[in-house]
Amino acid sequence: MKSMLKFLYFLVIIVIAVSLTVGLATVSLADWNEGDCYKMHFPQLPDLGDGGVAIVASAAVFPGIEVADDFQCMETGNITDIHIWGSYIDNMVSDNRSFVLRIYDDIPAYESPTGYSMPGELLWSHTFAEGEFDELPLVDRPEEILYSPWSGIPHSDNMVWQYNFNIDPVDAFPQEEGNIYWLSVYEEYGDNCVFGWKTSTNHWNDDAVWTHQPGFGGPWYELQWPPEGPDPISLDMAFVITTGTGTIILEKQTDPDGDDRSFDILEYPTGALVTSLQDDGTHSIDCLQPGTYMFVEDVPNCWSLTTVDLSEVGGFENSSYNSTTGIVTLNLEAGETINVTFNNTKWGIVTVEKETDPPGSDELFEFTGTFSANLSDGGSFSGCIPPGQHTVTELVPDCWELTEIISNDNNGSTDISTGTATINLEPGEEVTVTFKDMEYGYIIVEKQTDPDGAPSIFTFAGDLSGTIGDGEQLISPCLRPGDYTSWELPKPYWKLVDIMLDDAASITPSTYDFSARQVYFNLDPGETVKATFTNRFIPPPPEEPPVEDHGAPVGIEVFSVNKPALLAPWIALVVVIIAGGIILVRRYRAHS
Repeated sequence: MKSMLKFLYFLVIIVIAVSLTVGLATVSLADWNEGDCYKMHFPQLPDLGDGGVAIVASAAVFPGIEVADDFQCMETGNITDIHIWGSYIDNMVSDNRSFVLRIYDDIPAYESPTGYSMPGELLWSHTFAEGEFDELPLVDRPEEILYSPWSGIPHSDNMVWQYNFNIDPVDAFPQEEGNIYWLSVYEEYGDNCVFGWKTSTNHWNDDAVWTHQPGFGGPWYELQWPPEGPDPISLDMAFVITTGTGTIILEKQTDPDGDDRSFDILEYPTGALVTSLQDDGTHSIDCLQPGTYMFVEDVPNCWSLTTVDLSEVGGFENSSYNSTTGIVTLNLEAGETINVTFNNTKWGIVTVEKETDPPGSDELFEFTGTFSANLSDGGSFSGCIPPGQHTVTELVPDCWELTEIISNDNNGSTDISTGTATINLEPGEEVTVTFKDMEYGYIIVEKQTDPDGAPSIFTFAGDLSGTIGDGEQLISPCLRPGDYTSWELPKPYWKLVDIMLDDAASITPSTYDFSARQVYFNLDPGETVKATFTNRFIPPPPEEPPVEDHGAPVGIEVFSVNKPALLAPWIALVVVIIAGGIILVRRYRAHS
């Protein structure tokens, strides 16, 4: 019967081994794999080489053997998982087994009556019946020794299994960091199938021990191999202690995508650096004890932490992100994985440039809006600002004209009438806006006379008109660059002798028409052009001298005679006498 069971069992093992395609040194599809979390000094992996040994830890061999090995706790917390590796004599496995696992405190060698360290007080014990543990086979391997330290009789096997014991948190043993404990294994029932606990290639601290009085706490005997010989080697057992842990995965996403900026994720409130991530980067923190963990991102200049996305698998989804403080609070539970994605948006850069016509002006131009600044020709300012709509407005000074606004923002706009550039800034975009201004100019007419200081007033007409005297000027208000004219009106006894212009070096010099007494101003940006009119006084011709009378005596002054003037009084006297005579005659006749 046993032969038939053994044959059938070998068939099952072969099918499993082929389907899993596991290598000799690889634990596959197991509850614990190399690289997984552990809460002991280090995992003690099974010796699968030619020198591998399994030590009987079973009630199936009289009087029953319990085997124990020591370990040190590396982090305080409940032991929720115990993983061991083992074999059976002749590979005969029962389906009606139970395992007793016990944890003892440590009696160090210097306190032990035996001279070597061994288990002390029993701290925890639990019996795992069939169905309360997982049994996962490794591949068939070369035959090895399964040794009973009680009888000294070697047996053989060529299969290794991993046994995974998951412990209810209610029944878990609370280990404390730094303490040394002993784990013991004892197969209590197994239909006379003999279990052996595999030895490990990883040695730590003192040798494993065994007792032939399971459950009674000793006596304990040191395990060495071979048991007899001049140079026995220490034996340690293959096992891993784990606790209920969780995983936190930190991830970075940037807008725009693919930015190579690194972002520091810090532990809060200590400020300790956890990791630095670039776009699409992740950092996994495994084997964490259940509890509260807090993080904050050190947001670089010219970036915003836009959102933090939380994804919780295997927990109560009670973690949170405070958008005001930027603090991420994670409530991690055993077996939970929390993904934390930090989403950052890169600010854009806006540069404002100033250009004047003519170049080199030291006039200051004031800018308002998103930026406030004062710029002269060739000046610029720039800054990083959050994505969105922004405006920059130039306050145009007197006697200047904003002629052009150039922007490379494809979805922005400009308005010359208001002096405003509207920028629709995208994440990470760089926008340059150039404001170009033209300076107005002046035209001047100046008067010079010959002789200097003459009191005469001269009149000018045209775009620049008015009256001025010697040494005086007519000055225009600031004028937009262009063509202007002014001319002098003629004045008696004054002759225009010169018109002089002072812009001969101009690209478009001004001109004049002397015969028309007119100047044609070609006013360039920022230019002042002066026309000087010079006039000379021309006096009128003198009157003719009086005619001389050569018949007059020498020394007597001769005057011309006004004869009508001399006769007038005598004629008047004659008229009066005649009128008086007529009156007398009429009166005489009237009385006669």
